[in-house]
Amino acid sequence: SAELGRDVPALQSRPLLNETELLYWDVYHDLHAGRQSNGFGPCPLSLGDCLAVADLYAVRSDDAKRDLVRIMRAMDRTYFEQLVKKNG
Repeated sequence: SAELGRDVPALQSRPLLNETELLYWDVYHDLHAGRQSNGFGPCPLSLGDCLAVADLYAVRSDDAKRDLVRIMRAMDRTYFEQLVKKNG
């Protein structure tokens, strides 16, 4: 890392996120941190959790909440796709 004086190639090519994208990333990170497991692996994010975190982040309009849920579900699909690739 930069603090240690090392260049990390993966960090050099990471995308720069705008304010909205950072919000979605923060929301997803919070949801992922509280993810439940069913004993066989992680569970998908629940609609209830998505709506609860929308309130936490002061997402008020119905359209904005729908967008947030849609994006969280898309991010979660990508998470599970990567998990399958990693674990086979």
